[in-house]
Amino acid sequence: MALKARRVLAALLTAALLAGCAAEDNSSSPAPKETEVSSRTVTSAPAVTLPVQTEPPEDTEAVDREKITEAYKTGDRSALNSFEADALDAALQLIESCTEEDMTVPEKELAIHDKFALSCRYDDEELNVFHSHSPHSSDPYGALVEGKAVCQGYAETYALLMDLIGVECRVVHGTNRKGNEHAWNLVCYEDSWYCVDMTWDDLDGDDSTGEIKHEFFNVPDTVFYEHDHRWDTSAYPRALGTKYSYSSLFADTLTTEEQLISLVTERAEKGDRDISVISHSQLEKKLMTAADISTVDYKTLRRLFESAGLKIRLVRADKTYRGNALYISFLKMI
Repeated sequence: MALKARRVLAALLTAALLAGCAAEDNSSSPAPKETEVSSRTVTSAPAVTLPVQTEPPEDTEAVDREKITEAYKTGDRSALNSFEADALDAALQLIESCTEEDMTVPEKELAIHDKFALSCRYDDEELNVFHSHSPHSSDPYGALVEGKAVCQGYAETYALLMDLIGVECRVVHGTNRKGNEHAWNLVCYEDSWYCVDMTWDDLDGDDSTGEIKHEFFNVPDTVFYEHDHRWDTSAYPRALGTKYSYSSLFADTLTTEEQLISLVTERAEKGDRDISVISHSQLEKKLMTAADISTVDYKTLRRLFESAGLKIRLVRADKTYRGNALYISFLKMI
Protein backbone atom coordinates (compact mmCIF):
# COMPACT_ATOMS: atom_id res chain seq x y z
CA MET A 1 0.00 0.00 0.00
CA ALA A 2 2.91 2.35 0.74
CA LEU A 3 4.29 1.85 -2.80
CA LYS A 4 0.90 2.56 -4.35
CA ALA A 5 0.50 5.73 -2.28
CA ARG A 6 3.93 7.00 -3.37
CA ARG A 7 3.01 6.45 -7.05
CA VAL A 8 -0.25 8.39 -6.66
CA LEU A 9 1.59 11.23 -4.92
CA ALA A 10 4.20 11.40 -7.70
CA ALA A 11 1.48 11.54 -10.32
CA LEU A 12 -0.24 14.39 -8.53
CA LEU A 13 3.01 16.37 -8.25
CA THR A 14 3.73 15.88 -12.00
CA ALA A 15 0.23 17.09 -12.94
CA ALA A 16 0.67 20.17 -10.74
CA LEU A 17 3.99 21.04 -12.38
CA LEU A 18 2.54 20.68 -15.90
CA ALA A 19 -0.40 22.89 -15.02
CA GLY A 20 1.98 25.57 -13.78
CA CYS A 21 3.99 25.48 -17.00
CA ALA A 22 0.85 25.78 -19.10
CA ALA A 23 -0.29 28.79 -17.08
CA GLU A 24 3.12 30.42 -17.63
CA ASP A 25 3.05 29.78 -21.41
CA ASN A 26 -0.43 31.25 -21.80
CA SER A 27 0.28 34.38 -19.79
CA SER A 28 1.54 36.26 -22.88
CA SER A 29 -1.17 35.19 -25.36
CA PRO A 30 -4.97 35.20 -25.12
CA ALA A 31 -6.64 31.95 -24.25
CA PRO A 32 -8.74 30.22 -26.90
CA LYS A 33 -12.29 31.54 -26.93
CA GLU A 34 -15.25 29.34 -26.13
CA THR A 35 -18.35 29.60 -28.25
CA GLU A 36 -21.73 28.07 -27.43
CA VAL A 37 -23.05 25.94 -30.26
CA SER A 38 -26.40 24.36 -29.31
CA SER A 39 -25.70 22.37 -26.14
CA ARG A 40 -22.01 21.74 -26.95
CA THR A 41 -18.98 23.90 -26.17
CA VAL A 42 -16.48 24.38 -29.06
CA THR A 43 -12.96 25.71 -28.45
CA SER A 44 -11.61 27.86 -31.32
CA ALA A 45 -7.90 27.99 -32.16
CA PRO A 46 -5.87 31.17 -31.47
CA ALA A 47 -5.63 33.57 -34.43
CA VAL A 48 -2.55 33.15 -36.63
CA THR A 49 -0.97 36.21 -38.30
CA LEU A 50 0.47 35.44 -41.76
CA PRO A 51 3.23 37.54 -43.37
CA VAL A 52 1.91 40.03 -45.92
CA GLN A 53 3.10 39.59 -49.53
CA THR A 54 3.84 43.04 -50.83
CA GLU A 55 4.09 44.06 -54.49
CA PRO A 56 7.28 45.79 -55.67
CA PRO A 57 6.92 49.57 -55.90
CA GLU A 58 5.68 50.72 -59.29
CA ASP A 59 6.72 53.77 -61.26
CA THR A 60 3.98 56.33 -61.46
CA GLU A 61 4.99 57.81 -64.81
CA ALA A 62 3.39 56.09 -67.80
CA VAL A 63 5.06 55.71 -71.18
CA ASP A 64 2.99 56.99 -74.10
CA ARG A 65 4.14 55.74 -77.52
CA GLU A 66 2.26 58.45 -79.43
CA LYS A 67 3.93 61.18 -77.36
CA ILE A 68 7.34 59.69 -78.18
CA THR A 69 6.55 59.60 -81.89
CA GLU A 70 5.31 63.20 -81.86
CA ALA A 71 8.44 64.36 -80.03
CA TYR A 72 10.61 62.66 -82.66
CA LYS A 73 8.70 64.23 -85.56
CA THR A 74 8.70 67.75 -84.10
CA GLY A 75 12.10 67.62 -82.41
CA ASP A 76 10.49 68.93 -79.21
CA ARG A 77 11.03 66.62 -76.22
CA SER A 78 9.70 69.00 -73.57
CA ALA A 79 6.49 66.98 -73.07
CA LEU A 80 8.31 63.69 -72.49
CA ASN A 81 8.98 62.28 -69.03
CA SER A 82 12.33 60.65 -68.30
CA PHE A 83 11.12 57.13 -69.20
CA GLU A 84 9.77 58.29 -72.57
CA ALA A 85 12.94 60.22 -73.36
CA ASP A 86 15.09 57.17 -72.55
CA ALA A 87 12.83 54.93 -74.67
CA LEU A 88 13.19 57.28 -77.66
CA ASP A 89 16.98 57.33 -77.33
CA ALA A 90 17.09 53.54 -77.11
CA ALA A 91 14.80 53.15 -80.14
CA LEU A 92 16.94 55.45 -82.28
CA GLN A 93 20.09 53.64 -81.17
CA LEU A 94 18.60 50.25 -82.10
CA ILE A 95 17.60 51.49 -85.57
CA GLU A 96 21.00 53.07 -86.20
CA SER A 97 22.82 49.89 -85.12
CA CYS A 98 21.16 47.61 -87.67
CA THR A 99 20.13 49.67 -90.72
CA GLU A 100 21.94 51.36 -93.59
CA GLU A 101 20.84 54.31 -95.69
CA ASP A 102 20.81 52.30 -98.93
CA MET A 103 18.42 49.68 -97.52
CA THR A 104 14.84 49.54 -98.77
CA VAL A 105 12.18 50.17 -96.14
CA PRO A 106 11.16 46.46 -95.99
CA GLU A 107 14.84 45.53 -95.55
CA LYS A 108 15.05 48.02 -92.69
CA GLU A 109 11.93 46.54 -91.14
CA LEU A 110 13.43 43.05 -91.24
CA ALA A 111 16.74 44.25 -89.76
CA ILE A 112 14.87 46.02 -86.94
CA HIS A 113 12.68 42.95 -86.39
CA ASP A 114 15.75 40.74 -85.92
CA LYS A 115 17.73 43.22 -83.80
CA PHE A 116 14.75 43.82 -81.53
CA ALA A 117 14.25 40.07 -81.09
CA LEU A 118 17.90 39.66 -80.07
CA SER A 119 17.87 42.55 -77.61
CA CYS A 120 14.63 41.77 -75.78
CA ARG A 121 13.32 38.75 -73.93
CA TYR A 122 9.87 37.80 -72.69
CA ASP A 123 9.29 38.89 -69.09
CA ASP A 124 8.62 35.51 -67.50
CA GLU A 125 7.83 37.14 -64.16
CA GLU A 126 4.43 37.93 -65.69
CA LEU A 127 3.69 34.22 -65.17
CA ASN A 128 4.64 34.39 -61.48
CA VAL A 129 1.72 33.89 -59.08
CA PHE A 130 2.44 37.33 -57.58
CA HIS A 131 2.89 38.97 -61.03
CA SER A 132 6.15 40.56 -59.92
CA HIS A 133 7.10 41.69 -63.43
CA SER A 134 8.53 45.07 -64.32
CA PRO A 135 5.94 47.89 -64.31
CA HIS A 136 7.22 48.77 -67.80
CA SER A 137 6.91 45.32 -69.39
CA SER A 138 3.98 46.55 -71.47
CA ASP A 139 5.66 49.62 -72.93
CA PRO A 140 8.73 50.62 -74.99
CA TYR A 141 10.81 51.56 -71.93
CA GLY A 142 10.65 47.99 -70.62
CA ALA A 143 11.41 46.45 -74.01
CA LEU A 144 14.16 48.85 -75.14
CA VAL A 145 15.83 49.99 -71.91
CA GLU A 146 15.21 47.12 -69.49
CA GLY A 147 15.33 44.51 -72.26
CA LYS A 148 12.20 42.60 -71.28
CA ALA A 149 8.54 42.79 -72.22
CA VAL A 150 5.25 40.95 -72.41
CA CYS A 151 3.30 40.74 -75.68
CA GLN A 152 1.80 44.21 -75.22
CA GLY A 153 5.29 45.63 -74.77
CA TYR A 154 6.58 43.87 -77.88
CA ALA A 155 3.67 45.22 -79.94
CA GLU A 156 3.88 48.79 -78.61
CA THR A 157 7.63 48.87 -79.18
CA TYR A 158 7.42 47.47 -82.70
CA ALA A 159 4.83 50.13 -83.52
CA LEU A 160 7.19 52.81 -82.19
CA LEU A 161 10.12 51.50 -84.22
CA MET A 162 7.98 51.42 -87.36
CA ASP A 163 6.78 54.98 -86.66
CA LEU A 164 10.40 56.13 -86.54
CA ILE A 165 11.21 54.69 -90.00
CA GLY A 166 7.97 55.94 -91.55
CA VAL A 167 5.98 52.69 -91.75
CA GLU A 168 2.30 52.89 -90.82
CA CYS A 169 1.76 50.44 -87.98
CA ARG A 170 -1.07 49.52 -85.62
CA VAL A 171 -1.30 47.45 -82.43
CA VAL A 172 -3.89 44.67 -82.52
CA HIS A 173 -5.46 43.52 -79.25
CA GLY A 174 -6.83 40.00 -79.33
CA THR A 175 -6.61 36.58 -77.70
CA ASN A 176 -5.67 33.02 -78.44
CA ARG A 177 -8.28 30.27 -78.79
CA LYS A 178 -8.29 29.76 -75.02
CA GLY A 179 -9.16 33.40 -74.44
CA ASN A 180 -5.78 34.53 -73.09
CA GLU A 181 -4.99 38.13 -73.99
CA HIS A 182 -2.43 38.73 -76.73
CA ALA A 183 -1.18 41.64 -78.84
CA TRP A 184 0.58 41.93 -82.21
CA ASN A 185 0.95 44.40 -85.10
CA LEU A 186 -0.34 45.39 -88.50
CA VAL A 187 2.01 47.17 -90.92
CA CYS A 188 1.04 48.81 -94.19
CA TYR A 189 2.89 48.90 -97.51
CA GLU A 190 1.32 50.35 -100.66
CA ASP A 191 -2.19 50.27 -99.14
CA SER A 192 -1.87 46.58 -98.25
CA TRP A 193 -1.72 45.41 -94.64
CA TYR A 194 0.47 42.65 -93.19
CA CYS A 195 0.54 40.94 -89.77
CA VAL A 196 3.65 40.81 -87.55
CA ASP A 197 3.97 39.01 -84.21
CA MET A 198 7.27 39.90 -82.56
CA THR A 199 6.48 37.88 -79.43
CA TRP A 200 6.07 34.64 -81.36
CA ASP A 201 9.05 35.31 -83.64
CA ASP A 202 11.35 35.91 -80.65
CA LEU A 203 12.05 32.42 -79.36
CA ASP A 204 14.23 33.42 -76.41
CA GLY A 205 15.80 36.82 -77.08
CA ASP A 206 19.23 35.46 -76.23
CA ASP A 207 22.12 36.97 -78.20
CA SER A 208 24.21 33.85 -77.65
CA THR A 209 21.86 31.57 -79.60
CA GLY A 210 20.25 33.89 -82.13
CA GLU A 211 16.89 32.17 -81.81
CA ILE A 212 14.67 34.17 -84.17
CA LYS A 213 11.86 33.09 -86.48
CA HIS A 214 10.26 34.82 -89.44
CA GLU A 215 7.05 32.80 -89.56
CA PHE A 216 5.02 35.78 -88.36
CA PHE A 217 6.78 38.55 -90.27
CA ASN A 218 4.57 40.40 -92.79
CA VAL A 219 2.05 37.61 -93.41
CA PRO A 220 -1.68 37.68 -94.24
CA ASP A 221 -4.18 37.52 -91.38
CA THR A 222 -5.28 34.05 -92.53
CA VAL A 223 -1.91 32.73 -91.33
CA PHE A 224 -2.50 34.28 -87.89
CA TYR A 225 -5.98 32.81 -87.66
CA GLU A 226 -4.57 29.38 -88.48
CA HIS A 227 -1.99 29.84 -85.72
CA ASP A 228 -4.28 30.49 -82.78
CA HIS A 229 -4.82 34.29 -83.03
CA ARG A 230 -8.33 35.64 -82.45
CA TRP A 231 -9.48 39.28 -82.73
CA ASP A 232 -12.40 41.54 -83.59
CA THR A 233 -12.00 41.60 -87.36
CA SER A 234 -14.43 44.51 -87.70
CA ALA A 235 -12.12 46.75 -85.67
CA TYR A 236 -9.04 46.38 -87.91
CA PRO A 237 -8.31 46.38 -91.66
CA ARG A 238 -7.93 43.03 -93.39
CA ALA A 239 -4.31 41.98 -93.86
CA LEU A 240 -4.11 40.42 -97.31
CA GLY A 241 -0.63 41.42 -98.45
CA THR A 242 1.99 38.87 -99.57
CA LYS A 243 4.39 40.99 -101.64
CA TYR A 244 6.53 41.94 -98.63
CA SER A 245 6.37 38.67 -96.71
CA TYR A 246 9.66 37.10 -95.68
CA SER A 247 9.38 34.37 -98.31
CA SER A 248 8.52 36.75 -101.12
CA LEU A 249 11.42 39.10 -100.35
CA PHE A 250 14.19 36.87 -99.10
CA ALA A 251 13.56 33.27 -100.17
CA ASP A 252 16.17 31.54 -102.36
CA THR A 253 14.99 29.63 -105.43
CA LEU A 254 16.50 26.15 -105.61
CA THR A 255 16.17 23.27 -108.06
CA THR A 256 18.45 20.55 -106.69
CA GLU A 257 19.23 18.88 -103.38
CA GLU A 258 22.86 19.92 -103.73
CA GLN A 259 21.87 23.60 -103.90
CA LEU A 260 19.72 23.22 -100.79
CA ILE A 261 22.48 21.53 -98.80
CA SER A 262 25.07 24.08 -99.96
CA LEU A 263 22.88 27.05 -99.06
CA VAL A 264 21.82 25.76 -95.65
CA THR A 265 25.39 24.70 -94.77
CA GLU A 266 26.64 28.18 -95.66
CA ARG A 267 23.95 29.80 -93.52
CA ALA A 268 24.66 27.47 -90.59
CA GLU A 269 28.38 28.26 -90.69
CA LYS A 270 27.52 31.99 -90.57
CA GLY A 271 25.38 31.42 -87.48
CA ASP A 272 21.94 31.72 -89.09
CA ARG A 273 19.21 29.52 -87.67
CA ASP A 274 16.47 29.60 -90.30
CA ILE A 275 15.95 29.85 -94.01
CA SER A 276 13.08 30.16 -96.46
CA VAL A 277 13.46 28.47 -99.85
CA ILE A 278 11.34 28.11 -102.96
CA SER A 279 11.58 24.66 -104.45
CA HIS A 280 10.85 23.65 -108.02
CA SER A 281 10.79 20.65 -110.34
CA GLN A 282 12.59 17.54 -109.09
CA LEU A 283 13.43 19.01 -105.69
CA GLU A 284 9.75 19.72 -105.07
CA LYS A 285 8.83 16.14 -105.91
CA LYS A 286 11.59 14.85 -103.66
CA LEU A 287 10.65 16.90 -100.60
CA MET A 288 6.87 17.14 -100.79
CA THR A 289 3.94 15.04 -101.88
CA ALA A 290 2.61 16.02 -105.27
CA ALA A 291 -0.98 16.20 -104.03
CA ASP A 292 -0.65 18.76 -101.22
CA ILE A 293 2.04 21.42 -100.95
CA SER A 294 1.31 21.83 -97.23
CA THR A 295 2.36 18.23 -96.52
CA VAL A 296 6.13 18.07 -96.22
CA ASP A 297 8.05 14.82 -96.42
CA TYR A 298 9.87 15.36 -93.13
CA LYS A 299 11.68 12.01 -93.15
CA THR A 300 13.25 12.63 -96.55
CA LEU A 301 14.26 16.16 -95.67
CA ARG A 302 15.65 15.14 -92.27
CA ARG A 303 17.76 12.40 -93.82
CA LEU A 304 19.00 14.86 -96.42
CA PHE A 305 20.07 17.34 -93.75
CA GLU A 306 21.64 14.76 -91.46
CA SER A 307 23.69 13.37 -94.33
CA ALA A 308 25.18 16.85 -94.67
CA GLY A 309 25.85 17.15 -90.92
CA LEU A 310 22.93 19.47 -90.11
CA LYS A 311 20.47 19.05 -87.26
CA ILE A 312 16.97 20.17 -88.23
CA ARG A 313 14.37 21.64 -85.88
CA LEU A 314 11.33 22.68 -87.89
CA VAL A 315 10.08 22.38 -91.44
CA ARG A 316 6.79 23.60 -92.80
CA ALA A 317 5.25 24.80 -96.03
CA ASP A 318 5.03 28.58 -96.21
CA LYS A 319 1.61 29.47 -97.59
CA THR A 320 2.30 33.21 -97.72
CA TYR A 321 4.18 32.85 -100.99
CA ARG A 322 2.21 32.30 -104.18
CA GLY A 323 4.67 29.65 -105.29
CA ASN A 324 5.96 26.64 -103.36
CA ALA A 325 8.01 27.79 -100.40
CA LEU A 326 9.53 25.91 -97.51
CA TYR A 327 10.34 27.49 -94.15
CA ILE A 328 13.23 25.56 -92.60
CA SER A 329 14.59 26.15 -89.14
CA PHE A 330 17.72 24.29 -88.05
CA LEU A 331 19.72 24.04 -84.87
CA LYS A 332 23.36 23.68 -85.81
CA MET A 333 25.96 21.64 -87.60
CA ILE A 334 26.11 18.19 -86.06
